[in-house]
Amino acid sequence: MNRSIRFKRIRGLLSLFLIVLGNSVYSQKDTLRDNIIILTLAPIALVDIFDGASYRPGLEFKLRKNISFSVEAGGYLKYIRLSKIDPEGYFVKPVIKYYLNRSHRIGGRYIALEYQFKKQNYEFKDSLEVNDIRFEKQYPIRRTVNSVSVKYGDLINYGKHFILEWYCGAGVRIMRSGSQLTPDEQDGLLTGTENGCIFSDEFIRRPGNRVYPNFLVGLKIGYRIK
Repeated sequence: MNRSIRFKRIRGLLSLFLIVLGNSVYSQKDTLRDNIIILTLAPIALVDIFDGASYRPGLEFKLRKNISFSVEAGGYLKYIRLSKIDPEGYFVKPVIKYYLNRSHRIGGRYIALEYQFKKQNYEFKDSLEVNDIRFEKQYPIRRTVNSVSVKYGDLINYGKHFILEWYCGAGVRIMRSGSQLTPDEQDGLLTGTENGCIFSDEFIRRPGNRVYPNFLVGLKIGYRIK
């Protein structure tokens, strides 16, 4: 698929999201409704230019009083060309939420604890120098991620069914990465901006077990079933 077709798809998805978001603004806010079961979707994930476009459907349901449980799962799409070539894999994110209201309602401001497991495989093209010979090589990388984060957010009802949710948070991320490069090839990777390698590329191709801070900012749309 050529680049123009990929950008047309991205533009179409963004336009659809903006239309839905714009319509919600003109709907009446409902600050008293209790949400028992909600279906959700993370639209920005469809055009993620850093980790790769992905589909992320989710389900949230009330456990008791102010407490709910949600789970989000999905996989990767290949219509955006990135440093990660043809990403594939899956992820799952269970979340426990506590809503900060006195009416035992699932809605409004909340704090949450989120766990995420992600497994991703992709190709990466790199410049190497081995035995004074420079060359390019495309090679596979496999990566697993475990992260735990604390989030703060707001779940807003518009009318009877439409829901808009935003959140932010921070935590810790444990990453395990590996490739099929030989030790000589790994040592011969050309790094730094002088070799056309930006910081994000360094992060994507780095092998081994590492711990990083994890920062979250997100937006979801939802449909209230009950």
